[in-house]
Amino acid sequence: MGCEETKKSQKLQPVILCGGFGKRLWPLSSQRRPKQFLPLFNGLSTFQMTIQRVQNAKKFKPPLCITHISLYKSLYAHIKHSDLTVSPCVLKEIKSKNTTSAILSAALYTQNKDMKKTPLLVMPSDHIIYGINEFERSLNHAHQILAENPKAIISLGITPSSAHTGYGYIEQGEAYIATSFKEKPDKKTAQNYLKKNNYLWNTGIFLCYADTLLKEAEKLCPDVVPSLKIDIQSNLIDNSKTRNIAFDIAIMEKTDKKHVVKANFSWSDIGGWPQLITQLSKNIVLKHVNSKRQNPC
Repeated sequence: MGCEETKKSQKLQPVILCGGFGKRLWPLSSQRRPKQFLPLFNGLSTFQMTIQRVQNAKKFKPPLCITHISLYKSLYAHIKHSDLTVSPCVLKEIKSKNTTSAILSAALYTQNKDMKKTPLLVMPSDHIIYGINEFERSLNHAHQILAENPKAIISLGITPSSAHTGYGYIEQGEAYIATSFKEKPDKKTAQNYLKKNNYLWNTGIFLCYADTLLKEAEKLCPDVVPSLKIDIQSNLIDNSKTRNIAFDIAIMEKTDKKHVVKANFSWSDIGGWPQLITQLSKNIVLKHVNSKRQNPC
């Protein structure tokens, strides 16, 4: 699968993280069949829904997907059976080393492909979003903020509906600056965040330039980038000597470049059985409402 570039440098470069194994949905999800590849929503997987979300060629470059080498065949099968106008490029990791490894590998890869002026749109593949128009409006807003603050790392945040301890929380400051970023707080801390009314859930979606990511990594986790070896010909990432650490902990909690834009789309990370049951129920209701609209009798 090729990784051709488009001419307009300000299209966004989607970077889709597809290497997780979804252990919290066991036994439905397993290492051989992780949750992003389960066809749970009208026969589609969340990976397919994610990649279809960035098929607008006027706004997005061909997606760059990053997965573990053992999942490559599953990923390719889902791509093959998706209604796509643009084929993605796939990078394969030798080891599963969390999101810092994957995201910084994408940053290195795009720089090697001479895409330094292209904003990276980093997205998980195992989340669900309703409202494509709201999603694109939120991205447009974040893109405007990035144009004004090109060294920013801009997260999309969602207004929390409960004191959930499985999500990261972003504290909103002035002028879209995020004053703090806390990954998965305890229950009491999450309840305090909810009362303050200026915290957002972290969706794991963010926008920035590759150069910013690499410079922040050099300051905050200087061992990671030198440990990544990328074969541009085979699209293989040798991260066998890379530290296993989440991007939120390695970069987002520490960086002074973090900004946040409040998004208005409906979102869930389907992080466990309660979230999955809620989303499946919502999907059934939406199907019923749509069928009534089409057949009011």
